[in-house]
Amino acid sequence: MFKKFQISHRIYSYLLLALVLFAAISIVKIEVYNLIFLIALTILLFLCLRYRNLFDNGSVFIARSLVGLLFIFSGFVKGVDPLGTQYVIHDYLEAYQMPFFQMLALPASFFLNMLEFCVGVLVLFNVKIRFTATLAALMMLFFTGLTWYDAVANPVPDCGCFGKAIVLTNWQTFYKNLVLDCLVIILFFSATRIRYRFSSKIEYSIIAVSIVLFLGFEFYNYKNLPLIDFLDWKEGKRMLIENPKPIKYYVTYKNKANGQEKEYLLSECPYNDPSWAAEWEFVSRRDEDPNPKTTQISLLSRTFLPTGEIETETDMTQQVLSNPDYQFLVVIYDVKKANKEALKQILAMQAKAQDQGYYVYYLTASTSQEVEALKKELNAPDMEFYYSDDTSLKGMIRANPGLILMKNSVILKHWSTRNLPSFESVDLEGLAQKYKAN
Repeated sequence: MFKKFQISHRIYSYLLLALVLFAAISIVKIEVYNLIFLIALTILLFLCLRYRNLFDNGSVFIARSLVGLLFIFSGFVKGVDPLGTQYVIHDYLEAYQMPFFQMLALPASFFLNMLEFCVGVLVLFNVKIRFTATLAALMMLFFTGLTWYDAVANPVPDCGCFGKAIVLTNWQTFYKNLVLDCLVIILFFSATRIRYRFSSKIEYSIIAVSIVLFLGFEFYNYKNLPLIDFLDWKEGKRMLIENPKPIKYYVTYKNKANGQEKEYLLSECPYNDPSWAAEWEFVSRRDEDPNPKTTQISLLSRTFLPTGEIETETDMTQQVLSNPDYQFLVVIYDVKKANKEALKQILAMQAKAQDQGYYVYYLTASTSQEVEALKKELNAPDMEFYYSDDTSLKGMIRANPGLILMKNSVILKHWSTRNLPSFESVDLEGLAQKYKAN
């Protein structure tokens, strides 16, 4: 009878673990607030806490492995892009009205990414497991509370918990943390039963090596460009649809006599019929674009009044992205913070590129006064600037300035301030063939 009791307990523990994994998979489909799903996760969390001593070594091993791998993945995809994490931390500090801490955003990015990755390594390889399980539990307690507030109040639209590798809604992030809480509870309350695998000397060596190597990895990605690019503007991506489906235009008209509204496909609307037009008046128009969005950026050409106010504004996005020839985009989201020596190198390249008939555009979110001051400082009045918002520009390339080569809407190459090429060294034809941009 005692043996049957043990077997039933083992079955229950694995069943509970399976429900946790099923909940994790379900998060993909639930992007917004869902009361039933939230209640189910809360019950699941309670059951894991209530029956924390039920889990045998096998189920604890599965939970420990999942926690370790998830922490490693989360730390890695943020560590490969420490500037991206800095931008997210900066957004949080602005949302919580703590601008005096913004100078610490970059060090905080390095530290938090390293902490998350190293905790994952230590949990996965069973190093100082009682300490690391406690640390993981404290981290999850903090981040669960933070993401709950994010989900309810939405102060920051993207918490960046998986960098740009996997973008979740705030509610999905909170659900994800509740699921991870279940696994961390299993690990935390079972840590005393887990046997240490290594000697104390080897454990401290693993900790030191993990910290040093990962910080070095982050520093490399910070000084250069992300080793793995998860941004929308990554190399090889086509920014416009090759064979776009036609956009449908709809118009709504209201009957002047009875107030009835009717929507027409523009091509089928009888607005040229005088008798019909006398009885109906225009209300609104909507466009239905069946093509997937490849980018949300807007590149605007502006002229300014002497006061610095915008006089005219023209959207150049389509013209720039659809250019069938080679062109260079220089992204300077903030001209005041831009590396001036790098800009001088780019200007030297610009002269040679323009001699070959290629365009060089400068993209910024700075003011017209700041742009004119930069042109004067560099003695380069012919720099052609287009304007966009800083969030979009930061999402193009992690450099200020950063250089992007495009042709026929395909991104061929990125360069950071540290590895800017000479014009002669750029293999234009080779890059175009590689990414089929001809």
